[in-house]
Amino acid sequence: MDEKLQDDHYKQAKLFEQKLREMNENLQQDLDKQAKLFGQKLRENNEKMQQELDKQAEHNQKLRKQYEDLGKKDEELRKKDEELRKQNEDVRVELMSYFKIKDQGLISKPW
Repeated sequence: MDEKLQDDHYKQAKLFEQKLREMNENLQQDLDKQAKLFGQKLRENNEKMQQELDKQAEHNQKLRKQYEDLGKKDEELRKKDEELRKQNEDVRVELMSYFKIKDQGLISKPW
């Protein structure tokens, strides 16, 4: 009877071990599938992020170009402003000389 009981325990242990192996294999397959899906999603997200970063880099490059162009335009306008101020000063000096001469009675009409 003891042998029969041992035999039963051995068979049950073997069945239990077989069930555990099957469960382990199923779990491993599920994990592999999930890892594969996760990896795929990760790659897709990375690609999307890279595309976004590329768009941002392109946009930043355009903004940098606009900034440089504005800097050049600003420099041109400053030079033009400087020239106009000098011309203004020259005209002011010329007018003051004219009125000074006129006040002295040396000329009567400007034309």
